[in-house]
Amino acid sequence: MEHQDLNYENFLVTRPLWASFEESRDGIPMMWGSRIAEETAAYADMLNIGNLSTRKPLNNTIIEGFQYDSKLESLWRNPYSKLHALRKCLSVLTPDFSITPSMNKAQVLYNTYRNRWMGCFLQQFSIDSIPSVSWAKPWTYDICIQGIPKEIRLLFPQSDP
Repeated sequence: MEHQDLNYENFLVTRPLWASFEESRDGIPMMWGSRIAEETAAYADMLNIGNLSTRKPLNNTIIEGFQYDSKLESLWRNPYSKLHALRKCLSVLTPDFSITPSMNKAQVLYNTYRNRWMGCFLQQFSIDSIPSVSWAKPWTYDICIQGIPKEIRLLFPQSDP
């Protein structure tokens, strides 16, 4: 079987986390809670990860990852690429890999895993990270909240009506 028959790109990067993270029943890494106060987060600036630059002061900035998945793929393939800049931020919202009604369970699990893995990856470098949560249909709710401890701050994106 040639590598084109497999989804070869999924095997290019191993995904170990060296910090101790618990896992959900489906193997999704369990994030730690955010350390920033709610009042601080409420007055912070927001910046999309696509516009991240080390030339601007970022100490009062929360970085968000609401982009098309195609734009987030480079971060997934090389999570170290933006680490230096992200260390200067107040906090980082986990990248919002799509969860759509047309996805099957494996696809929903995979994108939820990537979201939480990125949060845990940042947290192991002492970068504050807040999980973003999205879902598509009622059967996806249970999957999409995995990897998030109870009673921590979350971000639920809101779509236009």
